[in-house]
Amino acid sequence: MAEEEEGAGFHLGQRVRSAREAQQLGTVRYVGPVEGYHGVWIGVDWDSGQSRHDGSVNGVRYFTASGEKSGSLVRPSNLSAGWSLLEALVSRYKISMSKDDAEDMYLMSVRQRKVAVELVGQSKVEEKQKKLNELRAASLVFAGVSSLGPPGEISSSAPNIEELDLTGNLISDWNFVTCLCEELPRLRAVDLSYNRIDIRPEMPRPPLNLRTVVLNYCSLSWEQVDMLSKSLPFVEELHLRHNNIRLLQTSGEAVEGFEELRVLNLEGNSLESWDEMMKLSSLRSLKTLNVSGNAITKVSYPENIKDQWPFLQLSCLLLGKNQLADWESVDALDKFPNLTEVRLSENPIADTSKGGAPRYVLVARLSKITVLNGSEVKQYLTAQGVYCRYVRHVLNTMTPGEDIRRSHPRQAQLKKQYDISEESVPQAGSQSSQNMAASLITITIKCVAASLGEIAPVTRKLPGSMTVGKLKLLCEALFKLKATKQRLFLEEKESPLPLPLDDDLESLGNIGFGQQGVILMEEC
Repeated sequence: MAEEEEGAGFHLGQRVRSAREAQQLGTVRYVGPVEGYHGVWIGVDWDSGQSRHDGSVNGVRYFTASGEKSGSLVRPSNLSAGWSLLEALVSRYKISMSKDDAEDMYLMSVRQRKVAVELVGQSKVEEKQKKLNELRAASLVFAGVSSLGPPGEISSSAPNIEELDLTGNLISDWNFVTCLCEELPRLRAVDLSYNRIDIRPEMPRPPLNLRTVVLNYCSLSWEQVDMLSKSLPFVEELHLRHNNIRLLQTSGEAVEGFEELRVLNLEGNSLESWDEMMKLSSLRSLKTLNVSGNAITKVSYPENIKDQWPFLQLSCLLLGKNQLADWESVDALDKFPNLTEVRLSENPIADTSKGGAPRYVLVARLSKITVLNGSEVKQYLTAQGVYCRYVRHVLNTMTPGEDIRRSHPRQAQLKKQYDISEESVPQAGSQSSQNMAASLITITIKCVAASLGEIAPVTRKLPGSMTVGKLKLLCEALFKLKATKQRLFLEEKESPLPLPLDDDLESLGNIGFGQQGVILMEEC
């Protein structure tokens, strides 16, 4: 009888966690008897997908789990239905803490910045904990929060919270968020990652105060996100990492709403087509779009625009770890009107170990970029040297009959703008990139490391396929300076400053100095 009463506290669709492991979360799919056993059992479909079965035991199906091994039947005593937000806050911030607990209070904020959550300075921990009403930022990660408690309870106890991390709790309904914002009018940022939240079309009373919302790992579809557009009228940052989103299903041709949205994070989803991204192009305030870690194969930008320019305000586009492999995609990025930061790392087109382009080629093809792959593009180096390298690289590698205006749209402009001479450059078609890699290049290496004193330059004929990393090993043998302590530079007549060769995987044939060149070796 006691077990039946215990089981009465659970219902279908309820979010629960393991009483033994706080991060093991699941959804109740069955409450009742199990053949051959006494008492009440709870059937749980676990988020991790790693449990015992698919909802059937000994030939009897009690529920249907989402995976072959995501379900289990457990006793009510082995589950926790959670507690209120205030109870979790009191437990987290009012009880005495050990030194290790205090250190845990330095966490990543909702905006992904490391902060000492307002309350923790070790000398004043106890004093701060007694004053929940002074909290500005609170973290309740995997804390078992399932409800707000009685109306007015949280607003009277901690009314000044502005950032709240509720990652991995037992929140199952968007109405929780609406009521939370009413209770905490100062709340600006909330992290709801690892919650399974039911989002429905009819959502009254939109929370007007939220500016940053994080919904990573929530198993959301874009249809649900589309519903949120009316519920989050003033949101400026929306993070939707790892939700397995493949399509941006919308009621119209483009995503509407989100009038104030500046940052959209779709990293780690299952997006493949750039056509899906174009549905975001009318978001008038969007400045940062993160689609790294997807499966996008091509980027395009429309020609002959008559009406509004797509992605008019976009200044940062993160495309790392996709499947971009063609120059048309890179050249399309140069057409975005205000794009100044791009990430292309871990794409075939930028992977030099697999035949991708070195950094300087990407820089030369992207005229407005000031930050590439997280590193600043130094304009004085770009103007004086990188463009020269690129133009000569184009002349060295182009093939007979190649349409240079199509394959290298900026080459003619750069050649004219920087008055780049074609002297000492092979004529068009005289040498393919494969021949360049196979041929010998005359390299003069000058040691300018102060600790080694004056050493005469050394000239060697080296294969164009040799990488910068292997050249460092040669310098180590010649000048007795460890490769790890070297920094190599390319000296060019057109550039008043030498250009650093920082990519150890870049080949000499791709550096772009034709049949001969001068390398400077400095000590780090």
